[in-house]
Amino acid sequence: MADPLKQKALDLLTILSTKDISDSTTNTDPLPELSVLHGDLISLLSLLYAACTKIALVLNPSSPAFKAAADPLNDALKHRIGLSHCLSIYNSPNSKYGETLRAEVEHEISDVLDALKSFAEVQTKVVQGAKRALGSKAGDAERFMRVGAVHDMIDKAKKVSKDNVEAVRKRWEQDKAILEDSMREVEEALEEEAGEDEEDDGWDELGLGGSSEMTNEDRERTTQILALVKKTIKQHDRVREAKLQSSAVKGDGSQLDLLPLLSRDVSNAVDDLVATLYTSNVDEGELDRLKAEISRLEAIT
Repeated sequence: MADPLKQKALDLLTILSTKDISDSTTNTDPLPELSVLHGDLISLLSLLYAACTKIALVLNPSSPAFKAAADPLNDALKHRIGLSHCLSIYNSPNSKYGETLRAEVEHEISDVLDALKSFAEVQTKVVQGAKRALGSKAGDAERFMRVGAVHDMIDKAKKVSKDNVEAVRKRWEQDKAILEDSMREVEEALEEEAGEDEEDDGWDELGLGGSSEMTNEDRERTTQILALVKKTIKQHDRVREAKLQSSAVKGDGSQLDLLPLLSRDVSNAVDDLVATLYTSNVDEGELDRLKAEISRLEAIT
């Protein structure tokens, strides 16, 4: 005779192992203040963290306690539904929280539910009695690895931006790091060339000098690219100071949503231009493209 508690655990785990983050409920209530919504999101993540920990402890391969698992499984499902509902509020057509914040929240919740899905699938094998697969040390290590992944994704999601200004600033800083990486790449290319110029190993006298050395034209082009990248970073910083300081932002910050798109266009233009260092011919089109992006930055400061 089938164990009803075991079947109930299987049913709940099956729901937890899906990744549908839609919320079919229709909410006609006024949208909450963003601070309240953010607080609810963080609370739900903390509660889901605790529920998953309990599930891992009581549904162990050697002696799964189906009765003890009922509450944490129901809690995990309730908090999962709560996360989907929170996301539906961020996604509301009437929302003025900001598109950049909405996209960040959706990404973080999606990562949490991905990890939850994998964890629930492993726990389903435990409930089904697949002890040959999960009764070993290796199998139990996988189970704890999966719940650890849920914990990691929840910890990461709890750092989600509090408002759209913070979300835009975070994206801006991510692109700033990409720009600085590109600048260092160009600087290293020039430094390596300078170091090679100082070396005299006698091979040139035999006509066996390296063929990869920069020509004067290459060096001039690389220096020009470095100057443009540095100018881009300087202007990128000016936009941050002019537009992304709390004192400079009016209202909910939703008017800033075009800035991450601009920043990504700029970082892509720099990346593509730096890539021309590894080609034999300079692409004037890439130079003009970056100059145009710099002009776009200048136009809003």
